Amino acid sequence: MNCMLWIVYGLPFVHPKSLLLVSTDSIGLAIQLVFLTIFFVYADKQGRKKVLRWMALEAIFMPIVLFLTIFYFHTIKSRTFFIGIPCGIFCITMYASPLTIAVCPILLVLINDQDKSVRYMPFWLSVGNLANGVIWTIYATLPFDPWIL
Repeated sequence: MNCMLWIVYGLPFVHPKSLLLVSTDSIGLAIQLVFLTIFFVYADKQGRKKVLRWMALEAIFMPIVLFLTIFYFHTIKSRTFFIGIPCGIFCITMYASPLTIAVCPILLVLINDQDKSVRYMPFWLSVGNLANGVIWTIYATLPFDPWIL
C-alpha cells in the first residue's frame, strides 16, 4: 500500500518532476509482489486468507483514492496535499512497525542487569533504516517537499 500510494503521489498529474519517486517505489512494489508470491507458495491456508483480506482492502482503497484525486481535486497543490496525508500515515506506520522488534530488545538490555548485550538488536536493519532515512531526507530537502520529508 505504501509503495502504491507513493507511486500515485509521484504521477505527473499529482506531483510533477517526481520520476525518482515513481521509479523507486515501482521497484519496491515489484519486490513486494515477488515476496507475496513466495509467501503464497509456502504459507498455510490461514495465512493466505489473512493476506488476501488485506489485499482486498487495498484493491478497494486504491481506486477510491485515485477517483477522489482525479475528480475532486483539480490543482497540483490540492492533489499533493490529499495524497500526501495517506502517504505520510502509511510511511510512518511502515517504519514504526519494526520498532517493536528494535525497542523490545533495548528494553531487555536496559532492564536485565545480568546481560548487557545488544545481541537482540538487529544491527543491519538499523543501519539500513538510518541510511534510507538520510537519503530520503536529503532528497526531500533539495526541492523541499514536506510530504516526502
